[in-house]
Amino acid sequence: VMTEGSCLAVTSPRVFEVATGEVISFEDLGGVEIHATKTGQIDLGVETDEEAYEAIQRWLGYLPSNAHETAPRGERPSSIDPDPGLTDLVPARRTRGYDMRKVVARIADEESVFEIMPRFARSVMCSLARIDGFPVGVVANNPMFNAGVLDPESCQKILRLMTWCDAWNLPVVFLVDVPGFLVGRRVEHDRMLNWGMRLMQALQLSSMPTLTVCVRKAFGMAWQAMNGSMMPAQSVYAWPGAEIGFMDPEVGINVAYGTKLARIEDPDEREAERQRLVAEVAEATSPYEAAGTMRIDEIIDPASTRQVLAADLNRMANRAVPPPEA
Repeated sequence: VMTEGSCLAVTSPRVFEVATGEVISFEDLGGVEIHATKTGQIDLGVETDEEAYEAIQRWLGYLPSNAHETAPRGERPSSIDPDPGLTDLVPARRTRGYDMRKVVARIADEESVFEIMPRFARSVMCSLARIDGFPVGVVANNPMFNAGVLDPESCQKILRLMTWCDAWNLPVVFLVDVPGFLVGRRVEHDRMLNWGMRLMQALQLSSMPTLTVCVRKAFGMAWQAMNGSMMPAQSVYAWPGAEIGFMDPEVGINVAYGTKLARIEDPDEREAERQRLVAEVAEATSPYEAAGTMRIDEIIDPASTRQVLAADLNRMANRAVPPPEA
């Protein structure tokens, strides 16, 4: 936690000026704004020391007193009822944005969400929360920002939350709406491949239980990186309208059948064939196809998402706490 007016840096502006001739302020070198939005080296920026103390106390409230114990269960809600309005927050069209933070707030216990690194790598939301009183980590793509893609920064952000939760035996819930990994020269040079591999390796090595819900779409290896099919999740669920596949059908057809379509000279015939192929591939992205081939465990009513996750957490509540590794 970092307060306004403080500076976190290897050296000082004066040393910068002497060594390089560059004139820079403390704030521009390593102030809250820099670390909260550009470097991701802090988890929370606040204005006063009092706010910092409150944030630390709240964060500690989700954790056990040591790694040999289970995390303290908070006050349970009197009931967990279905939430029919949850689907209204998620547009059916995959190209429409929405704020996943509102979905997380409805699935978690009331006012229990504590977001981590809220202004860094905003295509992914990471937080601590409670579901039926159980402390959990939450990783969720946020299509409101950069369509919810995974890039090097968002992978680092997820890794940070996962290592916390793995150290303190907190279950992690993944809410997935991911179009894939971000593509382009910049992210490749920023080691997109390395960060994607590290994220999937961390999932395979982690000891905490995980639960995954595909809310709207999950394409390519980003589905695995978000703890989807063939990953170590205890349960993998999908909403009925979800799409799960190797690539967005519209894009996938152009990649896989681009040469074939280019050979069709008549534009109308070419478009008709393209639409036929898109429909064929889209049918294979249905969650029912994924359930039929055992790539997901169950298709659930979106209104019952919180109930389903709470039931799983209750079943896992008495699991043995793995001892910390030396």
